Amino acid sequence: MIVMYHYVRPVAASAWPRLKGLELDDFRFQLDRLGQSHRWVSMEQVLEAANGGAPLPEAAALLTFDDGYRDHAVHALPELLRHGIKAAFYPPVRAATERELLDVNKLHFILASLEDPGSLVDRVEDEASSLDRSIDLPTLRALHWKRNRFDDIRISYLKKLLQSALPQAVRTCILDGLFEHFVSHDQAQFADDLYMGLGELERLVDMGMHVGGHGVTHRRLSLLDRAEQEAEVAGCLPLLNRLGVSTNRFSFCYPYGDCDGTTLEVVAQAGFRGGVSTRATCAVIGEDNPLCLPRLDTTDILRS
Repeated sequence: MIVMYHYVRPVAASAWPRLKGLELDDFRFQLDRLGQSHRWVSMEQVLEAANGGAPLPEAAALLTFDDGYRDHAVHALPELLRHGIKAAFYPPVRAATERELLDVNKLHFILASLEDPGSLVDRVEDEASSLDRSIDLPTLRALHWKRNRFDDIRISYLKKLLQSALPQAVRTCILDGLFEHFVSHDQAQFADDLYMGLGELERLVDMGMHVGGHGVTHRRLSLLDRAEQEAEVAGCLPLLNRLGVSTNRFSFCYPYGDCDGTTLEVVAQAGFRGGVSTRATCAVIGEDNPLCLPRLDTTDILRS
């Protein structure tokens, strides 16, 4: 079993109590309970087993943390060390090295700032139409007005528009305006507070944790052409090399869990030995493609 985490913090007591994250107490509960029923393994062990090496123990569990949030260093790491867990962490390059606020996080905090975030649907559609008259909103509604497994129908639709369905330039323009209006005028400072920096990533490696690739700018790779995918994937290597990650231990985490056949080829050619997706089921080593191992979300497993 591979479990993925994103925000881990005392959510209700934070400045963003509506943020969709895991309460720190629930994280502690999960570690306590999973530790009773499972055997903790590292990404290195998973890579070895998935590529024909030593098998994993029965009821093996690997924990993974996406997006390089400072939450992971401040709140998750002490608990992992207390349990002797070697987890895997996946920071996007520009978030870690250039303090660039990712569009995905702009949207998270815009939604968390509003009591009724679904009320943004009309505003987003109006702004999209004014920015690009060629956008066919009725067709987009017909295609994407459906809920996902985490959100109600309006939030799911907003996420689809602002994460992939609208043109990139339109998405960024709308997100920047909403973020400035509802969240902060200073994206750089917000990013600096939100993401781990190089020093914290180096400490993770020093503590025996795994750090892998998660793209340069956290884009949906299947929407890119091959050259763009290669830039996003290979662009992770300088950071991993700087952190001293061994080349035979490279793993990749697909932003949004999104990949296609080209992506898998690009990841393999860049030297990554394994990859993790967001397909919500237990990984079966020896049956699942090592480059696209499924993961359970923290919401799929027990809470206190």
